[in-house]
Amino acid sequence: MEIKEVADVVRALHRAVGDKAHPCGKAVFLIGAGCSRSAGIPVGAEIVDLCAIKLAKAYHGPDFGEDEADAAIALLIEKGDLPEGSKRESLYGYLFERHFPDATDQQEIVQEAVRRCTGINWAHLCLGELVDRQYVHTVLTTNFDQLVLEGVIRTGQIPVIADGVESLNPPRRKSSTCTAPCTPTTPATAPKQCPKPRVIPPCRRRSTHSSSSADLWW
Repeated sequence: MEIKEVADVVRALHRAVGDKAHPCGKAVFLIGAGCSRSAGIPVGAEIVDLCAIKLAKAYHGPDFGEDEADAAIALLIEKGDLPEGSKRESLYGYLFERHFPDATDQQEIVQEAVRRCTGINWAHLCLGELVDRQYVHTVLTTNFDQLVLEGVIRTGQIPVIADGVESLNPPRRKSSTCTAPCTPTTPATAPKQCPKPRVIPPCRRRSTHSSSSADLWW
């Protein structure tokens, strides 16, 4: 079915609610950076600005303010650090590949972006409720924050997390007991900010808050 308007989404979710054959629901959500924007997490163009300001200072000395990214990019182009005629939308991958290839540098940029998080937003709270009420069984996200995780945890669910494409097909177990040691985060201790993702072994965990379990792919 082609989704054209909000009413189509509502009807699709009504059809996706869990049943005996699919107790966790039938819907899969794929979300990107726009879902976290209202929580203060920078989108791609803003990450480019952050990186450009860092590079301009590191390579050439000037300390640009957050609102001076255009000047920083212009300086980097002038000095040959960025390709002539570069546009923001084409610089995201180039900056990480050429100037920030080291995992430590990348992690520092991600952490700086995540520190701007102002708290969970309605998008992730609602997504958590859809998981808890057995409409959605899997969430795929390209985001580096943990707002999806926090949204689900706030409902009392302890989701399974798979970090990376290689983990998208883990073994399924009928038992709700986890054989590998893990200490899931509880709603009371759920992080307000967004630390480095922690991988919970691929097993189903069931909270005392709800009789259902839900999968969250990270």
